[in-house]
Amino acid sequence: MSKKNIVYILVTLIVLTFSVPVNAAPTDYSDVETSDWFFGSLSAMSATNVIKGYPDGTFRANDTLTVDQYVTMLCRLTDNDVGVATEGYWAQNYIDYANEQGWFDGMSLYNFQKPINRFETARLSIKAMGLTEDTYPAEYPDYEIYVGDYDSIPALYKDDVLINYALGITRGYPDGTFQGFNTLTRAEGAVISHRIYSDSVRKPPLVPEKTEALMMMFAAMPAPVMPVAEEVIMEGPVMTFPMGGGGGAVPLTDTGLEPDIAVISESILADAILEMSDTDSTNLLGAGYNYGVFNLNLLTADDDSLLLYTTEDGSNVITIDLLQLTDEEGGIPADAVDLLRLICQNIDYDNSEDMLTWILVNYKNRTSIPEDGNDIFFDTTLMGISSLIHDHNVLKVTIQTDVQDTAEGEDTSGGGAFN
Repeated sequence: MSKKNIVYILVTLIVLTFSVPVNAAPTDYSDVETSDWFFGSLSAMSATNVIKGYPDGTFRANDTLTVDQYVTMLCRLTDNDVGVATEGYWAQNYIDYANEQGWFDGMSLYNFQKPINRFETARLSIKAMGLTEDTYPAEYPDYEIYVGDYDSIPALYKDDVLINYALGITRGYPDGTFQGFNTLTRAEGAVISHRIYSDSVRKPPLVPEKTEALMMMFAAMPAPVMPVAEEVIMEGPVMTFPMGGGGGAVPLTDTGLEPDIAVISESILADAILEMSDTDSTNLLGAGYNYGVFNLNLLTADDDSLLLYTTEDGSNVITIDLLQLTDEEGGIPADAVDLLRLICQNIDYDNSEDMLTWILVNYKNRTSIPEDGNDIFFDTTLMGISSLIHDHNVLKVTIQTDVQDTAEGEDTSGGGAFN
């Protein structure tokens, strides 16, 4: 790979500020604050009666989650709330239902009041979701690349753990291990249940094929064209961004961005790096996270912006600013079109070409865009485009995901401190 084929990544990271989206209705638990990292997930799960707390009005977030508590949550998640037993063991109805459905198959569970471990949680989650071999995520075995202690996982749980990674229900610990014998807190149980309930709050890693390609690329980069000051790092199989003040590096999905948007942004960045590495373009690709905003910027060799993609904390709105795009023929340069295509493909692959065409047509006819802009639906993606801004050639495209054209989208807030 020659130097001209390497993406030169310019990143400015000042201070990473973490925020947890708090859009769900407040809980009534006396021991829970809106600032708690799990608040969004707990609110969502309490609103759907998956979690009901204790009779004294507490949630007890740091208490250990037990098997029967998690089985109860799963029953409620899957619309199988068989009810608390009126006498005797409170969870007997839930345990009986789970046993009848085969949720405990292969597991040596006799004490359902014991703390549940991560292996058991992973397997019960897959069982309750009704996944079978023909509905497992594609190429889930390849996700072994993310599990540093995969070889030590008992055979019974190996597939369950990998499927959890592929779905984004868990991404393991920061050191790349799963540590399946560790137990969970009730707060962690709330976050897991929320990820099962809503795929928009899941945090799946990049598909292994892209990660492996990035690892090879970063390893092959000669020193002069390495990312400046290691501002974008491949820490093993994870692309990370350093925190300001020497606080370590984190994946984009842990920076506080809305989970589904963070996943999209991470994939767009990976695709852009891989795509541009195969071209002879002299353009530069800038990427960074600072002040709660992630930016991906395509720059000319003279540092003129061709396209800026940005998304902010606590929002499920992606914004694309089209800057100085007009070439001598009045069109958008091919590199910018390619990056726009990658963005659209990551948001909605099936509709990506129609989305791209819509952007390009509106850009070409930008002088006739009404003051309040144009918008269009592509399934559950709402796209809008506004008129010129300031004195230079700026046209703003906004993309809002997971919405319906007849109603506002569901709340997708969720905790950000559990992997």
